[in-house]
Amino acid sequence: MGTSPNIQSILELLLDTQRLSKYIQEGDEIAAARLASQFAA
Repeated sequence: MGTSPNIQSILELLLDTQRLSKYIQEGDEIAAARLASQFAA
């Protein structure tokens, strides 16, 4: 039981979320759907 949260996974999740919103803004639905399916995995 660590006293600190897993910073690495939190940062990766933030980066993925940022990338996902960027894909959506650019209208890249295929890339957005691919990234979203990784979240569900």
